[in-house]
Amino acid sequence: MRQRGFTIIEMMIVIAILGILVAAIYPLIGNTGARDVDNAARELATDLQWLQQISKNSGGGTLPNITFTTIAPAGYTIQQGATIIKPSVSLPSSVTLTVTSTTFSFDAAGKCSANTTITLQGGSVSRFVIIESNGRIRISTTSP
Repeated sequence: MRQRGFTIIEMMIVIAILGILVAAIYPLIGNTGARDVDNAARELATDLQWLQQISKNSGGGTLPNITFTTIAPAGYTIQQGATIIKPSVSLPSSVTLTVTSTTFSFDAAGKCSANTTITLQGGSVSRFVIIESNGRIRISTTSP
């Protein structure tokens, strides 16, 4: 009579393979908060550089500005006068935004009046988008 089923060795091999797969995939799944914060910081820094360039190209006319929303969902809008030039950008729900001023702009030379730091945080991960008074924009993992 033939028995049907799996041997203990076959079961152990399957469990070992599943364990290896979970160990390989877990860091990718567990780091979504860090990826969200990194991506949001990069997108914000890019949009700030774009805003800076538009300010330089304005010729001293109406300067564009960025308006932040810190309540969930956090995000920002870029406008020039009454014209919205980049509609509302919503950050991932896992990312919180902290700014000292809800509205920010560059002058016609692409500089700002004082150093400004925008904090993006998701879980235990923080990124700081730093705008220096000379106009330099950078992302940092440590608070300035």
